[in-house]
Amino acid sequence: MTLVLLTIVFAVLALFKMLAERGKPTLSLIANEHQSFWHHAKQTDGSVITQFALRFQATNMGDTAIHLSGVALKRPWVRRGSIIDRHVHTRHPTQNTYSSQFPIKPHSLTDASAHMIVRGQVGGNGRQRAMRVVVRIQDHAGRWHKLVFPHLKDPAAGS
Repeated sequence: MTLVLLTIVFAVLALFKMLAERGKPTLSLIANEHQSFWHHAKQTDGSVITQFALRFQATNMGDTAIHLSGVALKRPWVRRGSIIDRHVHTRHPTQNTYSSQFPIKPHSLTDASAHMIVRGQVGGNGRQRAMRVVVRIQDHAGRWHKLVFPHLKDPAAGS
């Protein structure tokens, strides 16, 4: 009985230590579903691709600049190798232009976008009005940040 109790106490202490060392988050992402969409597009060869255009706000809560460097689609699930193109862009700190090269300055908020083209019909038969889309955004330090679009719509499906 003593061994079980010591094991539980040790596990709780290890959990507290892990949480304390994790540090505070440096990046906050907020989805903008009103300016985001997904869509199926039939190609000239008869194949179908699915496009995701995602807009969001990114807030840098840290003391150094952050560059967004990658995007990965987590939901809906797609086969490995089916993503044709993907990129993430942030808004210039003072101009209304977007690029993958622009940083998010310390303690500031900016607009950002992620685009993905996926081979095949992802997320339903085209009559589906909305789907849950979850992506992960990577920063320059290799950290991944979750971004959820709970009701992303296909504008061609109607309102």
